[in-house]
Amino acid sequence: MNKVTKILLTVGAACALAVTSFAAGNMISISVDPSVKILVNGSEFQPKDANGNDVMTFIYNGTTYAPLRALAEAYGLEVGYDAARNMATVSEPGKTYDTPAAPVQPSEKYEAGQYKVGKDIPAGKYIVFAVDSSGYFMASSDANGDDIIFNDNFDTHSIIQVKEGEYLALDDCYAIPYSDDYPLPLPNRDYESGVYIVGVHIPAGEYKISAIRTDRKGYYCAYNNLHRDDIVANDYFEGTRYVSLSDGDCLIMERCEILN
Repeated sequence: MNKVTKILLTVGAACALAVTSFAAGNMISISVDPSVKILVNGSEFQPKDANGNDVMTFIYNGTTYAPLRALAEAYGLEVGYDAARNMATVSEPGKTYDTPAAPVQPSEKYEAGQYKVGKDIPAGKYIVFAVDSSGYFMASSDANGDDIIFNDNFDTHSIIQVKEGEYLALDDCYAIPYSDDYPLPLPNRDYESGVYIVGVHIPAGEYKISAIRTDRKGYYCAYNNLHRDDIVANDYFEGTRYVSLSDGDCLIMERCEILN
C-alpha cells in the first residue's frame, strides 16, 4: 500500500520581501510574501538548507515556492545536481535512473550577414534563432536578392533548408546546423506557435488549430518541405481551422495552437 502524505500550506500575516531572480537569462527583482508555512501530515515543517539554516517558502503571483532539497528530503528522497546538464535530480535512495545525454552544441554558428551556400555555409538544414525576439531571413537564388525563394519574419526560431548555389541572408538572427536530436525551444512542448516538422516533432494526420489571441488573427502555413518549395495550406484566421499534414511537411504557426 502506498503511503499517503498530506501537505497543507498556511499563510500568516503578509509581509513583502524583495528578491532577485533570473528569468530567461535576465536578472529581475520581484516582491514576494515569505510568510507561508507548510504542514506535512499535520506537523509544521521548517525547510532547511544543506547547512541546517532555515529556508523560507513564499507565494509569488499566486504560485507557492518551496526549496526543492528540503521538501524532497522530507519525503525521504535524495537530491543531487548534474553539473554537465545544469539539472537538479530527485530520486529514491539507492536507485539510479537513465538520464538523456546532454545535447551536443553545434560548433558552427552563423551570425547575421549574407552567405553563399556551398562557399560560406554548407548546403543543408538549419535552425535559425531570433535575437531580441525579432528575426528575419531570406533565401534567394541571386546575390542581389531579386529572386526570393523564401523569407520570413519570426519571433523565436525557425527551421529552413538551403541548397548549393543559393544565398542566405540573416538579419537579427543566427543559424546553426539542424539535427532531429537538438532540443528545439518549442513553447511548453504543447504544439503552440512555432515550427514543426511532420514525422519528427508531430505525427502526420489531421489537426484542428485554434487562434490564441483576440486582438490579432492566428496564422499557419504548411509547406511540403523545409526548402518551402510548395505551400500545402495557409490562412490568417479567427476561431479554428483544420489542416491535414503528411510526413516531411513543415508547419509554421503564429498566434495559434493545435487542439488535438
